[in-house]
Amino acid sequence: MGRIEVGMQADLLAVDARALNLWPAHDPVATVLHADIADIEAVMVAGIWRKRDHALLTTGLDRVKEQLQESGARLLRSVRPAGSPA
Repeated sequence: MGRIEVGMQADLLAVDARALNLWPAHDPVATVLHADIADIEAVMVAGIWRKRDHALLTTGLDRVKEQLQESGARLLRSVRPAGSPA
């Protein structure tokens, strides 16, 4: 809902419909619904590009990966009995 114009804030998603899993793209809504994460070419959030040309532009991904690794390790420790192999 809304407009795309200078001065407006927007969240946008661009799907690369050239991928074989989406070809031929007769219906844009069906194409987006069948799209996979790899088909997302670009993402704009609040007017800022977060992904372009299939590449993330966000900084700090290494820290996010580190936090996810730590979180996974905590979860595994909570479900494995003490002394079981890692």
